[in-house]
Amino acid sequence: NPFGLVNMLGNVAEFCSDWYAPEYPAAETENPAGPADGTEKVVRGGSFMSDAADVRCAARDYTRTTDWLKTDPQMHKSIWWYSDCRHVGFRVVCDYPVQKTK
Repeated sequence: NPFGLVNMLGNVAEFCSDWYAPEYPAAETENPAGPADGTEKVVRGGSFMSDAADVRCAARDYTRTTDWLKTDPQMHKSIWWYSDCRHVGFRVVCDYPVQKTK
């Protein structure tokens, strides 16, 4: 790809800031957003624990807060939620200056 990105899928699923809803707005193709509020967040992309068919950018799942927090020994004390949820992470993103071609 033109950005030199490799290994973007299959490591950990991406924890997203969007709220989860079972129905997804298929009509939106650029920066689609879910509902304005909710109880669970979106998890995308699959992980090393996923079936091969689910390791793709369009793969979409959701957090399972009640189940995932049960594994945290500091539940309700820890600032690190989902501390034992090793298959979900987050992506750090920044603007990249566009270089003008000659």
